[in-house]
Amino acid sequence: METASLNYLSEQGIVRLLNEDVGSTWNETDAAAALRHQLKAPLLPDLLVIRGFDAQRLEECLRNYSGPLHFGSHLNARSPSLDVLVAITHFAQQVKSEISNPLSGDAASVLYYAAAAAALRSGRYIALKSDAEMAAGLAWARRQAGAETLQTLFGEALDLLCSRAKRIG
Repeated sequence: METASLNYLSEQGIVRLLNEDVGSTWNETDAAAALRHQLKAPLLPDLLVIRGFDAQRLEECLRNYSGPLHFGSHLNARSPSLDVLVAITHFAQQVKSEISNPLSGDAASVLYYAAAAAALRSGRYIALKSDAEMAAGLAWARRQAGAETLQTLFGEALDLLCSRAKRIG
């Protein structure tokens, strides 16, 4: 951030910038708005900033991918790229703890569950959770403000988990 840009920050904004221990001031309305915005946002450049993730491989994957290139449309696609879904889960896990990010907390969790649900609907399991934890998380995510465009996805994934539990049990 350039020094001149600091002139536009409030006193509280400067404190938050300098002190990561200060709690987030984002509220539920902010989180819902941030989630709605993120679902309309293009996958790039956001997915390229994931720490510890192979950005070059992801960029190459997206260059050769002819499917939807926005978060929401990709999550709701019938044949999403598994590499992109995995990248979205990593992105969500990273921003979940970034208190300065409006997606931190619940909004990031919704993105995580949406990517896991999209993978599940495609016959893959990418979540590091048990079926019971996954079902509870999907049911929770489905109720969150901002996740309105993901309702069908969450419902279908929950149905798949229930069918799977009946076959196993």
